[in-house]
Amino acid sequence: QWRMDSLPILPEEFLTEVQSNKGVKKQYGVIKKLLNNKKLEEVICATDAGREGELIFRYIYDLADCDKPIKRLWISSQTDQAIKEGFENLKEGSEYDTLYDSVLFTLKKALHKWIESSDYGLVDEQYMVSNMLNPDLNQPELNKPSIQKNNGGIVIKSNNRLASVGWRYIGTKKWNIYTKNSLIPIDDAIEVLLFRVGYKPLISQFK
Repeated sequence: QWRMDSLPILPEEFLTEVQSNKGVKKQYGVIKKLLNNKKLEEVICATDAGREGELIFRYIYDLADCDKPIKRLWISSQTDQAIKEGFENLKEGSEYDTLYDSVLFTLKKALHKWIESSDYGLVDEQYMVSNMLNPDLNQPELNKPSIQKNNGGIVIKSNNRLASVGWRYIGTKKWNIYTKNSLIPIDDAIEVLLFRVGYKPLISQFK
């Protein structure tokens, strides 16, 4: 159980996802299909020779669940000769693990600093809720959750990827954090709260 004064509630893991832009999703789908093509024996990383290029490739590679061996094209010039020589002297992807780790360390340090400077735990509850539900923020809406009933209890389906789910019996004050596929005893009507950063919080009632 949690209260507003227990905020911020932070996930154990921050996940990477593809932008909701249709063009981006379409292009990512093409790349993912190529990365997982069974005819391919290895993948060549040909992004920019640097920290950002390495990070972008690793993000896409991991997100696509690819496990093929990696070769690295590392060139500082875009001339035909430089590209040809680069492909003739491909490096093992593992040689750049240290570079990738250094980028992740920098990102984690920045994220930790942001978390430490967060003042959510000091914000007045009424003020915070009113701002979360402020229609002027023009935030996208979440899909409505659904429930499944059986003799053992109620199962909540959030119908929203990466959304946090809370629930409580109608008339009670405390929200309970819902764990995926867990059963809620059928004692009374319930309210389900969905929350995801950047989206309008959604509360639905089920009787």
